[in-house]
Amino acid sequence: MNFPPPASSGLDASLRICESNSSSLPAWIQNQTGARAFFSNTQAKTFLSGKFSSVNRPLIVGTNNTKTSTRIMPYNGDDLVIKFRNNNISNPSINGESHKMVLTGYTSGTTTGYAYPQGVSGKRNLIVPFNSNMIIKIKGTCSVVGGTNASYPVGSTEAFSYYTAFKNAGGTVTQIGTAGGVQEFNISEGAPRTSLAITSANGELKFGLLDGLTDTKRIWSLTVDLTVQLIENMTIGYEENWALYQNGDIIQLQNNDFFNMELKKYIENTTKIITPSIDHLQLVEYKNKELDFVYGMQEHHTSFKRMFKEIIRIIFR
Repeated sequence: MNFPPPASSGLDASLRICESNSSSLPAWIQNQTGARAFFSNTQAKTFLSGKFSSVNRPLIVGTNNTKTSTRIMPYNGDDLVIKFRNNNISNPSINGESHKMVLTGYTSGTTTGYAYPQGVSGKRNLIVPFNSNMIIKIKGTCSVVGGTNASYPVGSTEAFSYYTAFKNAGGTVTQIGTAGGVQEFNISEGAPRTSLAITSANGELKFGLLDGLTDTKRIWSLTVDLTVQLIENMTIGYEENWALYQNGDIIQLQNNDFFNMELKKYIENTTKIITPSIDHLQLVEYKNKELDFVYGMQEHHTSFKRMFKEIIRIIFR
């Protein structure tokens, strides 16, 4: 628009007011005032993506990142995920995820503080999945942000690294190696005062930082490299044959061993040896009375031979 200065201002009539053009606003102003697309995939930042998508959705890549694949670990926005699987059907099945994520925590005094996604405990806490194994390596830094300790004033910093491994076999979680994890290094201003413990409670992973000083407050973050693998053969051997009920469940004996086909073959072979020998058994008499052995619903027989054959028939029917 053409706005010459008023004659009373004493300004040159060739001068004009400097106004910004709508297409030449600074980037930060355009970002605040520009139009937002709700659903279309455009260069403009969408309202929905800005509010929701970055909260819990990590960057996911890998050959097993398909429409039908499911998550193994809970996802959070501060996470990079590689999903993988074994496509060789001649080998045991394996399905896994490799994560690189950031967790944050806060510790006050000697009370153990724990790290969580975005520092908030909730449904996205990490777990040790059923029938899986995992390896974890952690790098972390913590800084004093408050307290009254003169030797460790505000800004005092430590850096550390730990690693450990877990397995979940049939619902039983076991930490492999040193309880709480193995420390790789600790560098600090002054003597190290913190220690990290990587543990599992009720199937949930815990990352706890313990401060040896009662009068400091520390804020800290962890970079977690975690690889988890789901393995179907964690409790049942690969290529083993099992005797099954009609509903497909594996037959389990009273001592909790499974009734596999090797045991079945052993019974069959033993039966072939025993059966000829019982042909010589005669009727059993006790005080001139024959002992009856019940089988079926209404029938009786009077020999060990027929009783044993009936037992074999019941076992292998």
